[in-house]
Amino acid sequence: MDVISLGTPVSEMIFEQCQDPELASDLVEKFGLTKLLDRAFRKLSTGETRKVMLIRALSSKPDLLILDEPFDGLDVDTLAMLQAHLASIIDTVPMVMVLNRFDEMPGFITHVAYLDKERLEKRGIRSGEMVGD
Repeated sequence: MDVISLGTPVSEMIFEQCQDPELASDLVEKFGLTKLLDRAFRKLSTGETRKVMLIRALSSKPDLLILDEPFDGLDVDTLAMLQAHLASIIDTVPMVMVLNRFDEMPGFITHVAYLDKERLEKRGIRSGEMVGD
């Protein structure tokens, strides 16, 4: 009889190599993923997958957090919660955030670089003048 793997459970994806289980549990609850912990990771929607990956990154106690389009596909409540969490750790965890839209830039971002066609076009302090490179 063939065995068909349903995939790694969400709980294992989040907690197996987690450095901060308390934070991970808190984020699972805030992201509304508690009911999905036993579900296979590959059975999740795109938004649910993004939330799991964000929890993994945030609960890994990173020395540097690199986030590529972290707000894409998040509902309004989850977006606000994630931005609040990132704002609360900005002083202890350096962050690099890749965003395609300026209107998605959270208020706690202090430095900005603008790339166009893989070339650094402008850089500067957010409240200051942007300079060309």
